[in-house]
Amino acid sequence: MRIAFISDIHIKKPGDKGSQCLERFCENELVLNSEEIYFLGDIFDFLVGEHSEHFEYYSKEFGFITSLLSLEKKVYFIQGNHDFHFQKTFLEFLKKNVKHYSNFIFLENGHERTFKKKKVYICHGDEVDFYNKAFKRWKKIYTASWFNYLVSKIFSYKFLIKLGSWASQNSKNRGKKTFDYELMKEKYIRGAKALLGQKKVDIIIAGHTHILENQTYDDGRQYINNGHPVKDNKFILLEDDSVSLKSL
Repeated sequence: MRIAFISDIHIKKPGDKGSQCLERFCENELVLNSEEIYFLGDIFDFLVGEHSEHFEYYSKEFGFITSLLSLEKKVYFIQGNHDFHFQKTFLEFLKKNVKHYSNFIFLENGHERTFKKKKVYICHGDEVDFYNKAFKRWKKIYTASWFNYLVSKIFSYKFLIKLGSWASQNSKNRGKKTFDYELMKEKYIRGAKALLGQKKVDIIIAGHTHILENQTYDDGRQYINNGHPVKDNKFILLEDDSVSLKSL
């Protein structure tokens, strides 16, 4: 069994560096020779709500993803904290445009699988931020059904784009002032260890943090993260029950 994983490309507009990164991933020989492909969320910098305009604006980018389905690959998409609440519209888009649409699986949360004797937890990666109570409160809000109704039925597509652009820039400005790379790296390593214990698994495959990591703990358990692929040029590959970082 060979499975490829990528997250946190953060495509902001068609044809940008993130889009080019997605294209390289979808055309990578190792990915094309994988039976399954996981998109672990935040593939887009802001794609929220059940709006068909998403698929018109990002037609080229969704084309990269659907090309894998056309090759009869099994494709998973785990929603992130930048791309969520678009499952229904995405499935409708796939049914109209892809023969093997039934090979696509959309997941709202991470899930556990077993490869040989190793249990693997596959997730977007926000759970690795194990001790961040503020983010956990925010996640309860944005994943709620009423929030889905708000962004899908009340807010227009144009309004959401403006809101997303403002929120993204505001977050970056705040992050630049407070981000300490080494401190956060250690925090996520501790958080992943706690999550490994909570889930009772051997391996965690994740994104979200934008910090490249392949950590093996003293007990042999492993946490792997592809960081920010546009910058780090990496994705994750599972072969049988072994995971590693590969170059795009």
